[in-house]
Amino acid sequence: MPNDEQTFQFPSAEESVRETRKRVRGTVRNWGFSDEFSDTAELLASELATNAVIHAVGGASYRVICALSDAALTVTVVDHGGGVPVVRHGSGTATHGRGLFLVETLADDWGVRTVPPRGKATYFVLSVPRGTAGGRHDLREPHGGHAGHHAGVTRAARSGGVRQSCPDLRRAG
Repeated sequence: MPNDEQTFQFPSAEESVRETRKRVRGTVRNWGFSDEFSDTAELLASELATNAVIHAVGGASYRVICALSDAALTVTVVDHGGGVPVVRHGSGTATHGRGLFLVETLADDWGVRTVPPRGKATYFVLSVPRGTAGGRHDLREPHGGHAGHHAGVTRAARSGGVRQSCPDLRRAG
């Protein structure tokens, strides 16, 4: 099912994060991906949704867009909060603050772009594992191409840099 897209709207509340995980997992599984690939997408979407709920004060809702192309799965969380998320490397005893570190570590790419008049779209990209079209995909197979490159977006330095460019999100605003 290349070039498919699913969009979900959620109230900006902590209990919505659970529904975000469920919807992203269901969407990715329906597209025929392995449990391992679905688990990764679910975890990373959960981290972005949690950030939207906790840090995007003032917005009544947030939107999650799951977009599948031949080369990648891109999950975007659009919220109404200002500011730019920053990767933190929390201490070993910290109970929070590692969400974007997980995104940076597990995704092939991620980034942020502003959405006028007030808001942002934070996204991650997972390269589509090789598999048969419309069939089951296996995350353990090697990725084609170069990890970290998607639609002209390159991975920022791991020094906590924030990516400002974003794959095609014309419908995110």
